[in-house]
Amino acid sequence: MATSDYLDESDLRNIDAGGFVNEDLIQKIYDSSVGIKPILLPMLETVSVSNSYKEWPQDELASPTDSRVVSGSDAGVVTETMPNAVRLGNHAQTNLKVVNVSERALNVSTVTGNILEYRTRRKTLELQRDMEAHLLGVSGSVQDDGNTTPGRTAGLGAWFETNTLHGTGGAPGGFDTSTKLVKDLTPGEARQISLDDVRTIVHEIFMNGGAANGTLTVMSVPIVIKKLSEAVRADSSGAFVAPRANISGSGSGVNQTAQGWTDTIYTDYGITLKLVANRLQQVYESGDSDPQDVAALYFLDMEYLAKGYLHDIKIEPLAKIGLSHRRQISVDWMSLVLLERANGAIFDIDVSDPFA
Repeated sequence: MATSDYLDESDLRNIDAGGFVNEDLIQKIYDSSVGIKPILLPMLETVSVSNSYKEWPQDELASPTDSRVVSGSDAGVVTETMPNAVRLGNHAQTNLKVVNVSERALNVSTVTGNILEYRTRRKTLELQRDMEAHLLGVSGSVQDDGNTTPGRTAGLGAWFETNTLHGTGGAPGGFDTSTKLVKDLTPGEARQISLDDVRTIVHEIFMNGGAANGTLTVMSVPIVIKKLSEAVRADSSGAFVAPRANISGSGSGVNQTAQGWTDTIYTDYGITLKLVANRLQQVYESGDSDPQDVAALYFLDMEYLAKGYLHDIKIEPLAKIGLSHRRQISVDWMSLVLLERANGAIFDIDVSDPFA
């Protein structure tokens, strides 16, 4: 091959120690994960908290009875009791992230701009994502011992026990009045669920006084919500009637949109189900001898769910002890299930094939 009598780009790049060609780098960082943010936490009311263990009472009216008495009877013939009253509570947990950036990293020119501010923003979002994932989990509460055992606030999957369906061998957690702790959920075997299961939970919640405002938020991992949406549209039993087309306008040439997604279901007793796919909700291991990835499908009455903060997310500079800058990002918070019987869940759903 003949030697070229001109310098090409390849010649410039091959000059020793990096060549003569400048780097061409877009001054922007692309990251779609920052768009996956908490959904449930922002929906919850915030309740004032002043202790690492927050308590609240709940009560329930007695079932209807034959309360007739003979005319002229003394009031003393009726005995007054409070058989359905109970006091519940939950423990707080502290979540922590730390940013540590060297003096040199802070002063060099980077795509991020100020690298300390950039890392602090990202760690703050990661902390919020940790909180959301835990809130939707199935772990019970743990009291912080100030030594080796960190506190843990109970996830929704551990709280719910009244209106629940489980795989074989599964059992609800629930609040234990003797220990004042919320017990862990006992996972059952992985299984498929049906639209009848959905209607069963709606029925039980309604009978227990939930969904008084006519709406339940139905939340799960994306694949379960996707398959629920598909099952509703494909239902031929008449239990759910989904629209087949969405037509906008009138006359010739109207817009027609294929409807491949159902986000709202109008179901029994006039209750509206709002389907929400949560990308931060985690799967958990089933109770099978060969554990499978399974998920919970939550039916949430937002009126009876809340969150509390001993302190909200705060960012604090740590003492500078060398050639680095440190920031501490922390939150001390808890979940508050004010009335669990107004909510419900279907557990142990096989995420590889959720619906029968």
